[in-house]
Amino acid sequence: QIGETYLREKLINKELETLAQLWIKGIHIDWSLLYGDQLPNKISLPTYPFARERYWHNSYSKQTTPLSKVANKNNKAKKKVSIWNSKRLQDVGKAIVNMDDIKVSFLENGTIAIVKIESRRTKNMFDKQLVINLEKTFLDLHKNKKLKVVIVTGYDNIFCLGGSQSLLQDIASKNARFSDIPFLYKGFLEFDIPIISAIQGHAFGGGLLFGLYGDIVLMAEESIYTANFMKFGFTPGMGATYILGEKLGKPLATEMMYTAKQLKGRELKSRGASVIITKDVLKEAILIAKDLSVKPRKSLEVLKSSFTSKLLPILDQHVLEEEQMHELTFHTDVVKSKINATFNHNSVSNLKSKQRNVPGKFSKKLDSKISLLTTPEESKKNIDQREGYEIKVSLESISNKEGNIIKL
Repeated sequence: QIGETYLREKLINKELETLAQLWIKGIHIDWSLLYGDQLPNKISLPTYPFARERYWHNSYSKQTTPLSKVANKNNKAKKKVSIWNSKRLQDVGKAIVNMDDIKVSFLENGTIAIVKIESRRTKNMFDKQLVINLEKTFLDLHKNKKLKVVIVTGYDNIFCLGGSQSLLQDIASKNARFSDIPFLYKGFLEFDIPIISAIQGHAFGGGLLFGLYGDIVLMAEESIYTANFMKFGFTPGMGATYILGEKLGKPLATEMMYTAKQLKGRELKSRGASVIITKDVLKEAILIAKDLSVKPRKSLEVLKSSFTSKLLPILDQHVLEEEQMHELTFHTDVVKSKINATFNHNSVSNLKSKQRNVPGKFSKKLDSKISLLTTPEESKKNIDQREGYEIKVSLESISNKEGNIIKL
């Protein structure tokens, strides 16, 4: 009777540790007193998690190497070679190239490198020459063991405007794939030390992705950003289906990929993008870089490796799926037509912009109410004939405000 009273008291007071010890010792306990009228449901505990290893009756006698060593050997075989040790990069390292498109400067006793992409001839669009220049620049920096951080930026109000017409046409014609240039989407991740992307100007398509692969990303409030792949009619590549969501947030990234719409940095900021969006991008990037430059290089390397080793397998899977989508979407006549139409339109627009500032035979005599007209055929001809910033303008006619045409 005394034992039952003691147990009831412990149950009412829910002295669980004491009750558990008594139960282990074999004391019968009326657990229903713990719950009153609301009895819990019983559930089955998980069974033993069997090791998924197979052992056939004659496997051990034929196995000359321990299974653990075989597994390690297989893992090493599956490990992919870093792009910095790839044949492509080794060949680039031996090449003699014109590096006028890339300017490299150093700060803080050589511990910070600033890479300025300044291909004014292409507006920092990826053509073969610019890609090789970038690869060679970063290959040289990769060998510099004094460095602790690299800043990548563009010029004026342009960071990078994505693939050039020739590069996109090559992919559309099945003469190339975006995965032929892994540096553009894996180079920053596989670099030994942190890379800060100071995306101070406009960035389109692959140019935007290229910057987003930086370890720390800064973007400008008033610059324009777009994942414009679908504008040309093909699905995204270069790991866009992964990195856009990782850096900007999945809902926003999904919308950008579907619509190809252009958004200013301040709009991305208001939508919750998880990158740094500010007014003076390069200035803030340098401040962050100086903070990193006082850290031990080994610690920076180990921390970066820890981050990127988890990202790279996921990225590889996304890239594989994107290439499969490209097989269905990139090689169509519609895509080829859109590529040509977009770049030709941009070329004519650039020409008209130049014409407003080019002095001509009639420029001093014409009234401000008179406009100069050229035909589209003549515009294209003039683009092909330009040398540097000089453009030949051939006039077909002039019209006054009332619309009267004067043939020339």
